[in-house]
Amino acid sequence: MFHWSAEQCFELIKKHGMRPNPLYLMGAGRVGCFPCVLINLRELKAFLANPELAPLIKANILELEQICGRSFFEPTYIPERFRTGFDATSGKSFPWAQDVFDYVEKVDRDQLPLLPERSCMSVYNLCE
Repeated sequence: MFHWSAEQCFELIKKHGMRPNPLYLMGAGRVGCFPCVLINLRELKAFLANPELAPLIKANILELEQICGRSFFEPTYIPERFRTGFDATSGKSFPWAQDVFDYVEKVDRDQLPLLPERSCMSVYNLCE
């Protein structure tokens, strides 16, 4: 299975009458550790719009930042003007999780997508 494609894995799950992790059906590209540090803005935006997932995601990410003392997100995750973190060593700004949540929920909320919406939220096209 190590060399199988995603499609082959999901086909095996379906063949045995099982369903994949519901997070895949909600658009997650990775669920081994959730939320993934590689989550993209489209995924994050969809999850933060989900009233069941949003509080869990926020709490997990904020807790991880508290434990590590570092940002969960990469320095360029959101535009610079929305970042409140500052690294004195490098002289560069970075976003804290709350900056990202505010950006996604307040600023980016009304932005028109650059690309047309896909019909299926799942990156593996698992929607029925």
